Amino acid sequence: MEGARFAMRSLRDERLDTATPRSPRNAVMPSALRRLCALVMLALVLTEIRRRGPLIFRAPSTVLSNSHPGQPSPDAYLLFLGEAGRRLPRGAVVAVVPQRQGELATGARYLMAVAQMPDQNVVPPTTLRALDAPRIPEWVVSYGAVFEDSRFRLAAAIPGGALYRAVP
Repeated sequence: MEGARFAMRSLRDERLDTATPRSPRNAVMPSALRRLCALVMLALVLTEIRRRGPLIFRAPSTVLSNSHPGQPSPDAYLLFLGEAGRRLPRGAVVAVVPQRQGELATGARYLMAVAQMPDQNVVPPTTLRALDAPRIPEWVVSYGAVFEDSRFRLAAAIPGGALYRAVP
């Protein structure tokens, strides 16, 4: 019985081998295509390394440090927020002042502040101007802009910005 199976299997293998004869050209094409694709990939990787600079195996300073080169880097702002978050007390109510005059109060920089200061309660700067606000924030974080309000005094200067505390 075993011999019959072996004979059937070898007969079937022979039939498959003769049914699709491989010419030397057919055998070379997939190999050449693989090599060509590998060379193209290598060229693309080398181009990217040349454009971005050498590979450095160290942790980036922020999450967005390795973002697309065409995108403006918020590294300095994120480092500023990290330092401000370390200096502010846990649970403090903090308003984040926009960097530019026309920037939205709840724009990307506000959302970054919410994410970078999880131990504090970050509120939009509109709470500083709201007349019906139950209370003003205890702290104001200002990055890259001068903040002037008689209800706050400078508490700490941080590279790139400052912290202001409400006057009691």
